[in-house]
Parts: sequence; C-alpha cells; structure tokens
Amino acid sequence: RMAGVGALAVIAGVLGTGVAATVDVARTAPGVHAEANRHRSLVDTLGALDVRNVRGGYWTCNRLTYATGENVLCAVVDDDLTPGFDRLPAYRREVSADPDAAWVAPAGSPLAAQLDERLGAESGTLDVVTVAGWRIYLPRR
Repeated sequence: RMAGVGALAVIAGVLGTGVAATVDVARTAPGVHAEANRHRSLVDTLGALDVRNVRGGYWTCNRLTYATGENVLCAVVDDDLTPGFDRLPAYRREVSADPDAAWVAPAGSPLAAQLDERLGAESGTLDVVTVAGWRIYLPRR
C-alpha cells in the first residue's frame, strides 16, 4: 500500500512538472515567434539590398549565416568594433575584402550605439536602414 502511494506521488509530480513546463512554453511562444519574424525581416531586407557581407555580433553572425545558407557571410565584431571570434576565419577574410560590407546590430544594443557614435563622428560615411528592431549600416558609395 505504501509503495502504491509513493508511486502515485511520483506520477503526480511528473505530471505536474509537465503541465507547468507546457504552460511556460505556451506563454513564451508569442515572443519567440515575434523574434523569429524580426529576424526574417532582417534577412529579407539584406537580400533586397543585395548585401552579401556584414559585420555584427557573435550570435547575429551565427544566426545570419545559418538562416541564409551562407548567402550572407558575417565577420564577428565586439561591442567596441574590434574583431571578435569567428567560427570560420574565411568569413573574416571575405568580409574584409569587401569594401561594401555592411554592419548589422540590434537597435538599442551597445554595438548599435558604437556605430551611431561612429556615424555621427564621420558624417556621410554610412547610411542607416532600420528594420524590425535591427539597424543595418551601409557604406555610402
């Protein structure tokens, strides 16, 4: 009888944990979908602008190269605009060789703040396109 009560308690605990996890996932799903849509807008905009090489933060670069099937290559930069950790050094070489390489940063991020400061200091150097929570900095031609 005690074993049955113990087994029932374990089953109830497992079911309760499953319900709590399901509720948590259901609650966060809209935010995850919204972020995916913002990222899709970034990818679509880079394609429309015919941008193939960019510089951005570590996670931005990894996600961009994956989402575009490496049609967009990205060199990682830290928030102070210094080179960051690239998973593939060939990406940095390709981006460095492209005089039209863009910069990509989430709006409101420290990287965007650095680029905005650079834009102000060197007025006329970069054009800015803002799309769905992202800022794309394009060299002026």
